[in-house]
Amino acid sequence: MSKGIVTREQVGYIKKKYNIRISSFALRDNKIDVNGNVIITNTLLRKLPLKFGKVYGDFICSHNKLETLEGAPYFVGGNFSCANNQLKSLKYAPLEVGGSYSCNENSLKALRGVPMHIKGDFNAFLNELESMECGPELVEKSCFLNMNKLKTLIGSPKYVGNSIHLTGNLLDNLLGLPNHIGDILSIDSTIKSLYTGGKNCKVKRVEIDGSNFHKMNQFLPESIIAHKKYLPGIFRYMQYLDLFTNDDDFNELNFNDIIYDLQTGLR
Repeated sequence: MSKGIVTREQVGYIKKKYNIRISSFALRDNKIDVNGNVIITNTLLRKLPLKFGKVYGDFICSHNKLETLEGAPYFVGGNFSCANNQLKSLKYAPLEVGGSYSCNENSLKALRGVPMHIKGDFNAFLNELESMECGPELVEKSCFLNMNKLKTLIGSPKYVGNSIHLTGNLLDNLLGLPNHIGDILSIDSTIKSLYTGGKNCKVKRVEIDGSNFHKMNQFLPESIIAHKKYLPGIFRYMQYLDLFTNDDDFNELNFNDIIYDLQTGLR
């Protein structure tokens, strides 16, 4: 990252050299405050060539070769995307983002540095995430965690306003599932059980994908897959139901009883 950038001429030179799009800006303490958007894409940059402070629009630095976010703004008023780079860490990422947050298609193993409150979508698919530790607590829209290496959901958001997509991971159960999912919960058929630790979850619809070939030696019981349309009711009353143990054992008799209750009018 360039140091000592203090003139508009120097900023203009770097903008032209790397085809960076920056709206009107002001220089403050050798950082650039932008009253609009910043677009840095489709370059071979391994680090940001400018140092930003506040960006009141979108900050997009996707589809480069970035290995660090040093120089990124600490505040982004719109959407933030560092997708499709070579990042192994979100150190120096914005502390506050006003829209969607996209860090997908990197080599992230952890989410340290992500804001606790995501005000749009949270895109973290196609990384190497092994846990949700230090991830966001609230996602106002959808949460895309598919195609990672998650073995547990502990640390996941407590609230997801729209859908959460968990397919293509290494999950055995749903311990750590959000309390609220506004629309769809998408999981693999190769998950071993729906055990949540006895915690209820409000969800509108459950989708079960059978295309994950990572764990072909285990599948959800057929009775669960066959009755997936009733699973929102199961999740709603999970704390009262003796269906799964922490060893992922499944009480199919109790499951069939609650399915009957749901079929005959239990809400």
